[in-house]
Amino acid sequence: MALWHVMACYGMAWYDTMQVFGYSNAHPVNPDGTETDVELQLDWLAANHAQISVAIPNEEMVYLASEESGAGYADGIIDALEVNNRIHSIEYIFVGNEPMGSWQPKPWQYQNSVGPAVKNLHKQLKHRGYDSKTRVTVPFNAAILSASYPPSAGAFNETIWGEIEPVAEILKETGAPFVINIYPYITAYQNSGISTEYAIFTKSPSDCSTYDNGLCYWNLFDAQYDSVRHALDKKGYESVEIAIGEVGWPSAGDSMGLAGTYNAKTFVNNMIEHATSGDGTPYAPGIKIKMWLFEMYDEDQKGTGAGQFEVHWGAFEMGSTASDTPKLKYDVDLFTSNDRHNCTAYEE
Repeated sequence: MALWHVMACYGMAWYDTMQVFGYSNAHPVNPDGTETDVELQLDWLAANHAQISVAIPNEEMVYLASEESGAGYADGIIDALEVNNRIHSIEYIFVGNEPMGSWQPKPWQYQNSVGPAVKNLHKQLKHRGYDSKTRVTVPFNAAILSASYPPSAGAFNETIWGEIEPVAEILKETGAPFVINIYPYITAYQNSGISTEYAIFTKSPSDCSTYDNGLCYWNLFDAQYDSVRHALDKKGYESVEIAIGEVGWPSAGDSMGLAGTYNAKTFVNNMIEHATSGDGTPYAPGIKIKMWLFEMYDEDQKGTGAGQFEVHWGAFEMGSTASDTPKLKYDVDLFTSNDRHNCTAYEE
């Protein structure tokens, strides 16, 4: 699974992305010139039987959450997805992205809008008969946890749990996953005591870096995933699946040597193998882990406040002009034989 933003920092044509995924050149409908790039992408993906997820920008949650007009706003979203039967290929509608992150321009406004926005959209999908096929969820960031180490200590921040709980209730009803973005690279970058081998899955599974209640943790991702699993279980949501909304590794951009092509290639390929193996994690064994890789392309316009690595997460590097073909930085099996093409277009 792969994640990309519709913003083409390099002026890249949207259909280049379709070709990268191996989709056909044949367009399912006759474009009349009025379609946006997002609409053209959705139509092409749907015609090629992709499972699609779309996202509502954080700043639009306020309208969707409105008690007076939220239902109408939700209907407008559904109306747009009904065009050319796009909605039949939409698996998830993500409400925002990391809306409770402290770095957001309006974190408290977003925080208070999350629950009502999800409720309104789910209610209208249900009213129109789409809720069993197209489900609503929210990609949260790991900062919603007040504790994450050891994994069994995983717990939600109680000051914001009241806003998360309505979302968890809807996920429990619909079977949609609790989505959280997990970044082993960021954790390793911020904590010098974490070894690179532990972060990129190159330790032996018998070589435990952490023991927790008798469970052996040989990689950082499992420890982070299980902290979220423990947090949900403690709140009574054992039946709610966890999916990873963003996970990846940058190919350049730090002075420590942690970001680099070799580490990115190793992590991404090991992450895919681990998630699709069915091994699960020490606390949640025997499961395949749904995830979206971050990300398809480098973003030259992304902010670098956290570090220069922020512009180097892509599996593909871009040329300097739109006519340049995107180049894969390293060998990566984006689609295993048992995986589905699942693409997420974030509307910017």
